Amino acid sequence: MFDHSDLYFTTVTVGKKGQIIIPAKLRKELSIASDEQLVVLSGPHHEGFAVLKIQPFIEKQEKFKELTEQIFGRSMDSVKTGKNKEK
Repeated sequence: MFDHSDLYFTTVTVGKKGQIIIPAKLRKELSIASDEQLVVLSGPHHEGFAVLKIQPFIEKQEKFKELTEQIFGRSMDSVKTGKNKEK
């Protein structure tokens, strides 16, 4: 079952320079430090975006690549270019 107590919801305002402020409570809970780099993701429907910490994002991306290679037996690079390593 999904535990809703872990969810966090708030609104933020976009400043004149396009900046938003991550509320202090959320920065503390997620251990986000000043000058830390984050990943911003947006989908094709232009309805919004997600902000993720960079290290967990990279780890998930690497795991996804490994799983893809296990399932399809080749890297995603060969899938994108249409090239197959197997001959």
